[in-house]
Amino acid sequence: YEQAKNLLEESLSLYKTSLPKEHVKIAWVLVHLANVYSSLGEYEKAKSIIEKSLLIYKKHFPKEHFDITWASVHLANIYCKLRDYKKALNLLNHSII
Repeated sequence: YEQAKNLLEESLSLYKTSLPKEHVKIAWVLVHLANVYSSLGEYEKAKSIIEKSLLIYKKHFPKEHFDITWASVHLANIYCKLRDYKKALNLLNHSII
């Protein structure tokens, strides 16, 4: 996971220098980076990162868009790992509607 984290952080840095700061590709990398942090047990950091990705996606797409649902499901998974099942369930319910 450390190698994946390093590669994703490098990709994020490159995207941030070559794309607008709220480009959807940056949001995509953030979701994957959050998943790596989650796999490393760093749930709060993962939550913070994936919330940033959702803010970017929500600026570009309607709330029913697949990318918002995709990131929301990943955030719900992190909430489960944090044992905040109520927030996880709420996210999942909104994702399927």
